[in-house]
Amino acid sequence: MQSVFYLSLGLFFVLFGWMANALVSLDQFLSFAEITVHTSSGLVTIMSYLATSVVGYFNLFFSPPTLRNVKILIFVLLTGLLR
Repeated sequence: MQSVFYLSLGLFFVLFGWMANALVSLDQFLSFAEITVHTSSGLVTIMSYLATSVVGYFNLFFSPPTLRNVKILIFVLLTGLLR
């Protein structure tokens, strides 16, 4: 899931940077000072993080449950029924 986050973030940085004709740098990934509405690269950073959060939502919402999650769900349901 972390790899999906960074891959989509990089993709959105390149895509939005290309659309805004702004240079993409590593500072946009690592520095909070790049998050500003006063420059085009700052807007690219903001839009990239917002778009990545939407990708993360769909990744969590549509990911299949793991076996561990299913075991926890069964345990919670069974302990709720036993009370």
